[in-house]
Amino acid sequence: MNEKRYNRIINYLNEKYQNTAYVDWGVDANNPEQKVVIANWNNIPDKFTTILEDLGAEIWWSDQYGRCEHCSNLIDLQPSSYGWEAPAILGEWGYVCQTCVESIEDEYDLHDTFDEYIYEYNKGIGYMAKAVPSWAIHLFEKFGWQCWSEDNEDLCHRYESGYYPGQNDDPEKVFKEIMKLDKDLQVVFAINSVGQFDVHWNVLVKPVVEEGDY
Repeated sequence: MNEKRYNRIINYLNEKYQNTAYVDWGVDANNPEQKVVIANWNNIPDKFTTILEDLGAEIWWSDQYGRCEHCSNLIDLQPSSYGWEAPAILGEWGYVCQTCVESIEDEYDLHDTFDEYIYEYNKGIGYMAKAVPSWAIHLFEKFGWQCWSEDNEDLCHRYESGYYPGQNDDPEKVFKEIMKLDKDLQVVFAINSVGQFDVHWNVLVKPVVEEGDY
């Protein structure tokens, strides 16, 4: 990429269109070698998108991205298929990209990042249950979380919620059932797969850990 030419174009767009197009730029959080330019492209002549693409930049729309709260890189939040899952999680302070999530190395950081996704007896489900994406399951398993099985079999129970008959599993009801059996468990809902009209999910559990024991 011709860095000088690229920077000149970005600076020009920022100066000329900042009040109408909200031009922003950065790198793709999950592909840090890829530069990305964000704007409302309806207000910018097509010649600029062509020039930027020729220079190797990707063109994203301003309402289809987020910025990682950890690394400040850009996250593509535009669904690409019925089975699409966001390459990020949304926490109290904003988005954290998949790259930063998968770099977690200790349980304290896992709990800190997924604080709003972990339910306990005194921290139940509020308006809506949050579920971790399927790509994050291995992180919880790495720190000793296990699939919840109602009948204590080796295979964890997979739940279904959606449009079709029988797909009426409710995370709040499942959480209450688990708490009746063991109030000392932490609970995480984890997506297994997403379809056009349904979602398959399971539950990960682990005994409550006091903050000082991490």
